Amino acid sequence: MQFMLKKRRKINLLLIDQDVAAIGGAENILNSLVGEFVKKGIAVKTVSNFRPFLQMQRALGAKTTLTPTRMNIFGGLRGLFKFFLQLPWAFFWYGSLLRKYKKESGLLVMISGFSDKIVVSPIANYFKIPVIWLEHSTLKPVFIRNFGLPKLFYKMAMKYQNLIITPSLYSKEKLTEELEVRESDIFVIPNGLRILTGNEVKILKNKKLQFRRKFKIPKDSFVIGIMSRLQEEKGQDELIRGFVKVKKKITNAFLVVAGKGNEREKLETLSKDLGLSNEVLFTGFIDENDKYK
Repeated sequence: MQFMLKKRRKINLLLIDQDVAAIGGAENILNSLVGEFVKKGIAVKTVSNFRPFLQMQRALGAKTTLTPTRMNIFGGLRGLFKFFLQLPWAFFWYGSLLRKYKKESGLLVMISGFSDKIVVSPIANYFKIPVIWLEHSTLKPVFIRNFGLPKLFYKMAMKYQNLIITPSLYSKEKLTEELEVRESDIFVIPNGLRILTGNEVKILKNKKLQFRRKFKIPKDSFVIGIMSRLQEEKGQDELIRGFVKVKKKITNAFLVVAGKGNEREKLETLSKDLGLSNEVLFTGFIDENDKYK
């Protein structure tokens, strides 16, 4: 993409992320990317099932399209059945969408969602449109679901991508290990972060104290935090188990687990069983404006 920008070629980006249940890390990364893309003069069109995400994208300057439904191949047996039931419709709908945009010069398709990669990539290949996949982490936890069918279909769709972008050497290693992806097909580009101004840092330092007071975090504590949906594949349980060892060396350590999800009760029980009830805080959902605190 940098090469094309240097050559001053016009880029039309079709961003597809239709399997969205909430605004999470992946969606925030996409929002950051699209904001920068628009500043660079790249025309962005975003396709998603989630209206709040599309509203954010429109505010950043992207044109948006709402999908009529949501497909999720690893959403349990019900999700798998629904995925197969919707395949004919999906091929027709995405085929019509890509046919509409294929004549635009410099068109690229960037796909973040898992199910989208399986469905959209072969259609884009048929129309000779380059496809970029975004992979944020190891896929092993989702590959074992639904009798291993997600892995089978993912490997079938892989031949239709032109490039995979992942944020870390670890995730690159896992892609090559779990899927035998050629290293030359994977680019490691760390997730970007907006650099705060000096004044913003001063304001946040004051707000940090407000946050500690609100949740009764000891003033002298060494805080370790994680912000993510509370789901099994995120690994908060491993962090809590590891925190036992941390406490032995850093006695004033305090763990903040931010986010909501269906694993919260299990994680709270684990903390209690490990004797960490007073050293592990579950904040629940944290609003976007409060995250820096």
